[in-house]
Amino acid sequence: MIWLLGVILLPDLRLRQISFYLFLVYLFSLVYSLALQLALRLVPVEAPNRFWPGEWVRVRWFLRNGFLLPAPAILMSDSVGGMEVVGRLSWNLSLGAFRTAAVEYRFRPRNRGRHLHGPLVLQSSDPLGLFPFQKQLTPQRNIIVYPTVRPQMPLLPRPGVNGGLRSFNPIFQDNERVRGYRDYEQGDDLRQVDPFQSARFHKIIVRLTESTQRRRLWVYLETRPQSYPFKGRSVYWEAGINIAAALLYRNWVQGQAGGLVSTDIGEGRALAMPPSPNVPVFMELFDELAVLPDCTRTVSPELALDLLARQSRQGDVVAWVGPPPAESIEHFLETLPRKRVAVVRLVLATERVPYHPEPEWTVHFMEGLE
Repeated sequence: MIWLLGVILLPDLRLRQISFYLFLVYLFSLVYSLALQLALRLVPVEAPNRFWPGEWVRVRWFLRNGFLLPAPAILMSDSVGGMEVVGRLSWNLSLGAFRTAAVEYRFRPRNRGRHLHGPLVLQSSDPLGLFPFQKQLTPQRNIIVYPTVRPQMPLLPRPGVNGGLRSFNPIFQDNERVRGYRDYEQGDDLRQVDPFQSARFHKIIVRLTESTQRRRLWVYLETRPQSYPFKGRSVYWEAGINIAAALLYRNWVQGQAGGLVSTDIGEGRALAMPPSPNVPVFMELFDELAVLPDCTRTVSPELALDLLARQSRQGDVVAWVGPPPAESIEHFLETLPRKRVAVVRLVLATERVPYHPEPEWTVHFMEGLE
């Protein structure tokens, strides 16, 4: 504005002309900077935000200059928190009119949890540098990293016929899996009498059925840090979450129903998993495991056990994952077999073995998977 005042107030004509030209340059730089700030934009791309540990993620940004004049100097910078990066996170660019530039890098999350990605920030100015500006191209977003799932984890049963989850208890029979027929004998269950075969052969015929392949798996994950030993607490904590994730993943792959119960899944609810390969429901369950612990939704252990008691029924399997259970929890687990619910204890050891990269654990079976 000084140059505009000079055009009006200066008595010398030359000085007034110089002030007028400087005012035009000032006005042109202002309009240039404002127009460039509106014209520089990212080409929309799909950006997933859920990954597995150790997975390399390729990020490509496309910056377009929609202005009829070039952008002489652009500085772009991105942020990936503490994740491993291959490539540069800042770029110096120069874009011509209606040109598009592409930048890329790769990052790899190593740890389970919620990580921050971004924001992508752009800095530029007019050609004379009179009006620099800064523009945020992308907001800061959350990156969800799932727990590590190892199919060959020693705690998991080896893959076998029907997934290794078949129930051999005679009360759990699948009427749709008929393997043959025979004459009725005293003591046979009358519910197995086949009326059509009996009418055909004019005598009582019973069906011989296979054991059911459907056994729901409920995983109770102990997520209270104070329940774990102080020495190596973080290692055991992550090992427990990885074990629970591996059990649920294997159950889902085999088409079995199941669910997760924990003190960190609030609102008095359990995350159930239907027997069908429902990907959204399974991803919701893994989202919960990825962001544990969430202290804003913590419930009492008594409420979690009561919820587990209401959800489990005959033929289910309950897997305890965590440190040695407290006396009250142990009493609850001992009552489950009376309801014909199998109990599997996956108890993490209380001491770490020196120079061992993984936590040692002991497995106790009371009535579980063979």
